[in-house]
Amino acid sequence: MASEFYSVNRRVVLFNSYIGLEKPSCLPSNFIFNGPLANYAGDLKQQLAKKDKELYEWVEDAKKQGITVIYMSIGTVCKYEEWSLIALAEGTNKLGCKIVWSLPE
Repeated sequence: MASEFYSVNRRVVLFNSYIGLEKPSCLPSNFIFNGPLANYAGDLKQQLAKKDKELYEWVEDAKKQGITVIYMSIGTVCKYEEWSLIALAEGTNKLGCKIVWSLPE
């Protein structure tokens, strides 16, 4: 009964991913995997090399150094307070990886 009450009061976390991209693990009941938003045609790596050479080289440099690169996007639907963006930035800085963060203007 206590766990039912607890789960009702938690926020739902929706996330997009591809099966096989992340290491298999158990997720809390409030995490809902809803799959990819779009199917991409072609070689994304080559598209990035053409579209943003500087970012492509930055990612390739991280790969050569064995550093994980995470792409993080918070979308455009929710409006975030400055403190929450700062908290996300500080938290991700502690991961020891490089992060490409897509933020709305």
